[in-house]
Amino acid sequence: SKKVKCVIVDARAPLQLFEYFEHHKIEYIKSLHIKNAIDAVSTHPDMQICNVFDGVFVCEPTTYEYYKNKLEIFGVNVTKGEKTVDCNYPEDVAYNVVVMGKFLMHNIKLSDKKIIGFLTNSEIRILDTKQGYTMCATCIIDENAVITEDAGIYKTCKNNGIDCLLIDRDYISLGNRNDGFFGGCCGMIDNKKLLFCGCVKKHKNYKEIKEFADKYSVELVSAYNGSLVDIGSIIPVVQE
Repeated sequence: SKKVKCVIVDARAPLQLFEYFEHHKIEYIKSLHIKNAIDAVSTHPDMQICNVFDGVFVCEPTTYEYYKNKLEIFGVNVTKGEKTVDCNYPEDVAYNVVVMGKFLMHNIKLSDKKIIGFLTNSEIRILDTKQGYTMCATCIIDENAVITEDAGIYKTCKNNGIDCLLIDRDYISLGNRNDGFFGGCCGMIDNKKLLFCGCVKKHKNYKEIKEFADKYSVELVSAYNGSLVDIGSIIPVVQE
């Protein structure tokens, strides 16, 4: 609801992104490297930690001490998850969970049990979708609106009253590959400001993306004028 004060971001993100944070006085916590993960995503924060709800995070066991020490100064509660990330799908997606507004969306059989446990008795609706890389493939615009390239996520959203724009896959850098996800390029840094690692105007569906964001008065901000890079999402920690 306010400007984000601190974010978790890929330790290997382009230098221009860190310069953007510093210029706009947004603190950042660099992610860890998970040895067992595929190299291209081994430092992606959305593969190792999940913001379950305001002030509560669940993280991959090998990253627990690191995130606990980094986040506790912000008054955040960090819980150690049960599932250790491994290199092969689906053993790498336990924390790649979307929590937005009153919804949790993921391939539930792959979710870490601690995340689901926190929300079982809450008012959060749990939406099951086939895509395990749910956070990677979901760009959150509003608590009831998302953008995705994934047909399964699109169908799940539409069936549950969530406004959703389905876009085409486009060239998005992921390490030395070009198969990154749109949702992995970005994150909200204000209640009406969505920041991209790279230039969102370069996406072939930019016109549709901007029109959709405009419906919710969300400003699309590019950290620098380069190709979009999947950095495993920009994860807000606390707001001002």
